[in-house]
Order: sequence, then structure tokens, then C-alpha cells
Amino acid sequence: MDENNLKQLRRDLLFTNKPSGLHCVPSRALSDSLAAQIMLSYPGGKPCHRLDRDTSGIVLFGLTKENHRDVSMQFEARTTSKTYVALVSGHPDKECGIVNLPIGKRKTEEGFNRWTIGGEKPRENKRFTDTDTGAIFTRVQLKPLTGRGHQLRLHMKAIGLPILGDTIHGEGGIPLCSSRLCLHAQKLEVDWNGFRLEAESIPPF
Repeated sequence: MDENNLKQLRRDLLFTNKPSGLHCVPSRALSDSLAAQIMLSYPGGKPCHRLDRDTSGIVLFGLTKENHRDVSMQFEARTTSKTYVALVSGHPDKECGIVNLPIGKRKTEEGFNRWTIGGEKPRENKRFTDTDTGAIFTRVQLKPLTGRGHQLRLHMKAIGLPILGDTIHGEGGIPLCSSRLCLHAQKLEVDWNGFRLEAESIPPF
């Protein structure tokens, strides 16, 4: 892991900048992961949350069991604040909105589980439109209020604004619009020792 992508806070927490295409934790087929790379330098480090393989951006590690548990509980209690940046196909009809749709799993023809709209209780996500727009795309800020696999990707597709480069949920030319998924975890806020910590990562697109 490039040292430029690491920011340690004392001996307690480690903010990392995960690249697109790398799993947070080892998968069944692949042993390489962000967690495996971090373990080489920080043997006690564990991710307090996860990003999808194709999503880049901030992932926070607890460097002891106590620190990991404390921050992980904040994610479960939804007291953290997460901000993402995405490039989407099309243009929103308003600057700000809330998407509230259920997300569940379904079996594919190959027998794999895949996240999809429907099946469970609604998941919320705020959407803010940025000023950077092009002929066919818009840069948007996304703030998930709940957490679920592929939540941002599914919600944006459901409202007609699919994220560029999405090879799983994108249709037509969407997967070919970019060599990577244009979704980045830009900012993360957590509570720590009486302070509100904030880490930010510049989007690579």
C-alpha cells in the first residue's frame, strides 16, 4: 500500500484511500485485498466498514480490537457521516432529493447472489447535484443515510441516473463510458475521544 494513501491518527485509527478494483477484505477467489495489504504494516488493523470492490475512497481501520469495535458501532448506529462523489449519465431534474427504495438479493442464472431493488425495507440516500456537468453526464454528491451493498449504484440507476462505468448494474453504453466505476468515497466523519474527526479524499475523476 502506497504510504501516500495512508493517514494514521496516533496509534488508534488509520484512514486509507482504497483504489478502485481492490476488495476491502479477501474474497473466495482472491487473496489480495486492502485489509491484507494493511496487515503487513499494521498486524492488528481491521476495517470498520467496507466499500464495494469497484468503489474508491476512504476506508477507516481500527488498529486495536477496542478501537475497531468503537468505530464499527458508530457505523451500525448510523452516527457517522459519509459523502460520495459520482459521475452519472443524464441530468437530475432538481438540485437535491432523497431516494427511498428497498434493496434485496436475487439469484442470477449462474447461481450467484446479486443486489437488486426490492425485497427488504427501504434504504435512504440523499442526492445533491454539483455544478460540474457535461453534455451527457453530471457530477453529484451522494450521502447514504443507511447502508446496503450497491445502494448508491442501484438507487441512481432506479431514478434514471446510472453511474458511469457500472459494469454490474449499468445497461447499454453505461459500462463503456469509463474504464472504472465513477463512484468515490470522498469524505468520512466519525466521533473519537470527544472530537468529530473528518477525513477527505480527492476524487480521481
